[in-house]
Amino acid sequence: MARWNNELRTDDEIYRLKRRTILSEAARTISRRGYHNTSLDDIAESLKVSKGTLYNYVKDKQEILFECHKMALDISERSYRYAHQQGRGGYDKLRLMVRCYVTWMNGTMGGAGIISDVGALRLEDRNNIIGRRDAVDAHVIAFIEEGITDGTIRAVDPRLARFAVMGAVNSIPLWFSPDGPLSSTQIAEGMVDILMQGLGTSAAKMSDHQLPSYAQIEASDHGEPVAASPVPAVAVPKRKPAQKAATPKRSKSAVGGTKTKKDRSSKKSGPAKR
Repeated sequence: MARWNNELRTDDEIYRLKRRTILSEAARTISRRGYHNTSLDDIAESLKVSKGTLYNYVKDKQEILFECHKMALDISERSYRYAHQQGRGGYDKLRLMVRCYVTWMNGTMGGAGIISDVGALRLEDRNNIIGRRDAVDAHVIAFIEEGITDGTIRAVDPRLARFAVMGAVNSIPLWFSPDGPLSSTQIAEGMVDILMQGLGTSAAKMSDHQLPSYAQIEASDHGEPVAASPVPAVAVPKRKPAQKAATPKRSKSAVGGTKTKKDRSSKKSGPAKR
C-alpha cells in the first residue's frame, strides 16, 4: 500500500512527491484492473485518501494515463542516455539500456501495464507519446547498428532485432508483480541474459557494474527535462499523426431530419419489385 510523508523542505517538493505517489499507485491499480475498469474512487481507496484530494493533483483519469506514459518514457530516455555514456560498444550499450529500463521501470512504477494502453489517450497526447516512442526505438536500432559495425552484435536485421528485444521488454508490465518471488533487479538480469544471448558475438564485452538507483539518475538531472541533456542525433522515421475518425456527411430532409448518401440512393432506386 502506498504511503506518503512530508519530511521534505519545501511545499513544491511535498506536492511533487504526493503527485508521484498518486501516479505510481494509479499505475499499479489500473494495471491490475484494466484502464476502463478502474475509477478514481478505486485509486483513492488504494491510497486511503478522499476522491476530492485526488483532484488537487490530477483532473481526470486520462491525465493519469498520459502522465504514466510520460514517466515511462522518461525512464526509457534516461536508460538510453546512461547506456550511451557508460557502455563500451553497441552490444554493451544495448544490454545496459535494457538492464536500466527493466530495473528502473519495475522498481519505480511497479511494472505499470497501464503503458500498453495508448488508444485510450486523447488524440494530442497520443501523438505526443507515439513521437517519443519512435525516438526511443530509433536509439535502440542505432545501438544494434553500432554493434553490427563494431563486431559485437551478429549481422541481424536491426529492426527485427528491435521488435524482438523491445517486444519482450514491454510485455514485462503485463505479468510483473512487485510482490512476486523475483525482484525487479533479478528480472532485469534474467531478461537481459535471455534476450542478449542471441545477438552477441565472441567479441561482445559487458559492463556488469552496479546500476545507480533511478532516484540518483533523476537527481543528476537537477530537475531539468530529460531532453535538455545532449544526446547524439538519431534519424527518427516520420509518422503521420493520428486523425480523428471522419463523420459521414448528412443532408437535411424536407421534414427537418437528416439522411445519409446511402439513404438518398435507396430512395432513388424505388421500392423492390415483387
